[in-house]
Amino acid sequence: MTQEAGIVGIAHVIQLSVAPVFLLSGVSAMLGVLSTRLGRIIDRARMLEAHALNETDGMLQARQHGQIDVLARRARLVSYAISLCTVCALLICAVVIALFLGAFLSTDVSTMIGVTFIAALTALGGGLVTFLREILLATRNLRIGVIRQRAFPFRLVQTVTAITTRAKYDRLMIREARVRVCGRDVRYLEAGAGWPVLLIHAFPVNADMWRPQLERVPEGWRFIAPDVRGCGPDSSGPGAFTLDDVAEDFGAFMDHLKLDRAVIGGLSMGGYITLALARRSPERFGGMILADTKADADTPEAREGRRKTIELARSKGAAAVADQMLPKLLSADARDRQPALSASVRRMAGSISVAGITAALEAMMGRPDSTPGLSRINFPVLILVGAQDEVTPEASARAMETQIERSRVVVLPDAGHLSNLESPDAFSLAVADFLTSNM
Repeated sequence: MTQEAGIVGIAHVIQLSVAPVFLLSGVSAMLGVLSTRLGRIIDRARMLEAHALNETDGMLQARQHGQIDVLARRARLVSYAISLCTVCALLICAVVIALFLGAFLSTDVSTMIGVTFIAALTALGGGLVTFLREILLATRNLRIGVIRQRAFPFRLVQTVTAITTRAKYDRLMIREARVRVCGRDVRYLEAGAGWPVLLIHAFPVNADMWRPQLERVPEGWRFIAPDVRGCGPDSSGPGAFTLDDVAEDFGAFMDHLKLDRAVIGGLSMGGYITLALARRSPERFGGMILADTKADADTPEAREGRRKTIELARSKGAAAVADQMLPKLLSADARDRQPALSASVRRMAGSISVAGITAALEAMMGRPDSTPGLSRINFPVLILVGAQDEVTPEASARAMETQIERSRVVVLPDAGHLSNLESPDAFSLAVADFLTSNM
């Protein structure tokens, strides 16, 4: 009877084990499929990384880094799925082994259940430790561009994570370059990888005013900030020009970088240039950002004020212009509480040549009224304005909003005219929200 009972118990255990064995086979097959998928993702990411490192064209390189980001996220998901399948496989193996042990050690059902439960908990605990270790090692302890030799089950994921870390490093780093456009050297700053956003600076500063935004680029975007002609720190006399000429410069600049379309925006004078470019080439806009600017032409009083500034520049130099304009550019609170910001703006303004100041002021004096063309803008527009801006107040922003169908106004309460510098976090958050919600 004892022998017969043992045979019956073994048969019973075998019956109980059929389902776990089939399930274990399914999990093993899934692990094989996922591992193959992970290998293909990694091969694709490596190929793109090699192309991006050897590619000189900025837009193609940015697109490849953006693809690498996507591939790396997929690789992480696949690796986590492999870890979960491993946990399931360990758990199933523990249950099967415990059932067989229970059959040989005892025919008592409660003892068999207890042994099975303890084995399952042990396997589950070990699997969870493996899973957590996988996540931690996939997201930490990686140098940029360097794969640390850590022993863990899925070493391939480490390679993809290193590539992704390199892409994130590129996104956060501000790069400076120069290109030859329309017979002139153009300095520009850029950060990020992905869809392009062209940012045009105000007067009398340069592309450095966009550094706070270049340090806060949303994932999947590439911010590019060129100097307007005559306004760069090393620019010589640009000669007379109009804002339409500058708009043509930026069209050629986009051609040089092989950018067919972009989100294009500017602050103050940069907004005037943005509107001029929209009149000439609306097809190049995927969206528009207008910050602390207006569509109206200069009033007679404004033109007279610009003439006096030209006289001041010619008689006393760029530093005098910087001192005169600082109260208009920054709010009183910013000048009192952020002396480093005041010094930075003064330094940027003081670096422009007198010829550059004169040419820019004359170009702004002669710009046409852009209001009639606002109703023809059919792409999304973000309008930003500092609540303490006395040069282009909120009323100017609201007037543009009423003319542009797909537009919205964001008022930054603690900012003056250079709102991106006074409230960099709020400004960048508004831009990021606009890019992700409209594009």
